[in-house]
Amino acid sequence: MEDLAEYAIRAASTLGADYVEARVMALRSEELILKNGNVDAYGYSENEGIGVRLLVDGGLGFASANRLDKESIKKIVKIAFKTAKASSALFKKKIEFAGIVDSK
Repeated sequence: MEDLAEYAIRAASTLGADYVEARVMALRSEELILKNGNVDAYGYSENEGIGVRLLVDGGLGFASANRLDKESIKKIVKIAFKTAKASSALFKKKIEFAGIVDSK
């Protein structure tokens, strides 16, 4: 999954994003319901997704998908980039992230 996050970051950087973060998640869950010591219901589910947040010219954009394939990732990177560009043009005050503080 780390390779998909890196793919999203490279794609956004290629478009010209000033800052990019990508978060990938996968969740598997099981549910078992007992009644009087007997199994009444059982459920299993798997969910996965990716979210991309980026900064372009002081505008912030975000998009996500519940599919982990390169086409879906390309699509959400473009959406987040367009959203950030539109946000940058719309607002006079630009978003700036705080710098990283070295704790040493």
